[in-house]
Amino acid sequence: MKIDAHQADVNSCCWADTASGNVLISASDDTFLKVWCVSALTSLLSKLLKDERRDRRSLGSSQKPSGVLIGHTEGLANVSAKGDGRYVISNGKDQALRLWDLRKMRTNAEYEEVASGNEDYGLRGYDYR
Repeated sequence: MKIDAHQADVNSCCWADTASGNVLISASDDTFLKVWCVSALTSLLSKLLKDERRDRRSLGSSQKPSGVLIGHTEGLANVSAKGDGRYVISNGKDQALRLWDLRKMRTNAEYEEVASGNEDYGLRGYDYR
């Protein structure tokens, strides 16, 4: 299954909670970390396979993230989780290391406002080397 999750290469991903494995974090060169609910992705896969037994408790059946972490100005190189489902750390090509609290993530609607270009964010095409 392929989900067009980011506008650029995905360089890293991790499970937010090592005990349950329900929340996946992806980090991309588009400067964003996206938070994915695995049950929503499973629901989408079931729908694509026309399986009527899909889990109705999932967050939905769209290809949209549950939330987005916005703050890096250049692409992301890596993301790693504490494993408690609450904190992740990322390092970016903007030479910044950021500690994130998943409870403070932005909604997908807020992300779409930033990604639509209505807000100038980052230096596109910047070579960090």
